[in-house]
Parts: sequence; structure tokens; C-alpha cells
Amino acid sequence: MAEDLQRVADARGAQRFDLAGYSMGAIVSLLVAAADARVRRLVVGGGWAAVVELGGVDTRTIRPEFLIAALEAADPATLADPAAASFRRLADGVGADRLAPAEVVAPTLVPAGDADPLAVRPEVLAAAIPGARLTLVSGDHLGAVAVAPFATALVELLGAP
Repeated sequence: MAEDLQRVADARGAQRFDLAGYSMGAIVSLLVAAADARVRRLVVGGGWAAVVELGGVDTRTIRPEFLIAALEAADPATLADPAAASFRRLADGVGADRLAPAEVVAPTLVPAGDADPLAVRPEVLAAAIPGARLTLVSGDHLGAVAVAPFATALVELLGAP
């Protein structure tokens, strides 16, 4: 998906572009911003600390033994745990080993809901991106995007000259 997004930017002749992603889109946006200096400003909302922590996944969601099995399995279709299989497909699909938040140079906003069970510890993600600003808003994973402070934070970053 990250490569597809870069191909779209290439096809449009984009010299610079702003990029915003939420949830899985946050991962895709991080992959692009870490590899493409054309990203002028970046928003990675609803992302999770696991993208910068050892193992790449929140072990409260997937037990470590299933995570190990997911990473070692020759074929992810053989995994019995659906969460582990899903993680493996995600890791394979986004090239998680290439994700380097410290390589992001664009001004970055990390908005997150204070009751989001999927995007836990967003401060870890924000701390891994040089100069990133964390904005906590009220809400869970879906509700956070519907509150005014979320939109205000995006407009403040993306609406700047």
C-alpha cells in the first residue's frame, strides 16, 4: 500500500504533499514518510505503540507465544490463533521490518482517542518520531475522529502555510 501511495504521488507529479492516515492508514503513512522526503506534513492517527516496540504488536492483544509462532510460521494460513494470523498478514503486507519512525523528517501530529483500546500508548509512537506532537482527544478508536479537537488539531497542522 505504501508503494501504491508513492506511485500515485509520482503519477500526479507531486513535488511535496501532506499525508494523513488513521489506524492501518497510519502505518502506511509512516512507511511512506520514512522513505519519501516529499512528505511535507504528516498525521498518523489511531496508530499504536507496537509499531516501535519489540515484536511490533501489543502483547496484551496477542500472547507472546502466538506472536512467536506467527513470525516463525512458514505459512500464516496454518496459524490457529486468528489474531496472530492477522498480525502475520499485516507484517508481511506492510513490510513492518522497514518501518523506521525515527527517519520521518516531516512535522508530525499523532492524534489519538483517550479511550482507544486499539491505539494504546500513543505517546510511545509520538516519542519515536522526531518533533512529533501528541494530541489526546476524548473517544475510542472510531469516536475520536468525530470530536472537534481532533479536526482542530489536523487543521492547525495541515492548514499552516
